[in-house]
Amino acid sequence: MVPQGTAIVYALIPQLSTLPQWTLFKIQVAFADSLAVLWRILAVISGAGLLASLVMRGLPLHDTLDADWAPKSEKALDRSI
Repeated sequence: MVPQGTAIVYALIPQLSTLPQWTLFKIQVAFADSLAVLWRILAVISGAGLLASLVMRGLPLHDTLDADWAPKSEKALDRSI
């Protein structure tokens, strides 16, 4: 599952608590910065989707049911079991 060469990263996770405070802080900032980029990208995509949905024309829903798609009667359902 994990690409080759990245398994060592998972092995280092328990060792993070032993790092000096300044190094741990730098790692946390780098991780937070990478997530901030992801959040910004997702916010832009979501905003574009919202804008696209606002300019869409509303379509009326049908209030009739096609006979081919009508629900079967309970008797027909009992016989099929």
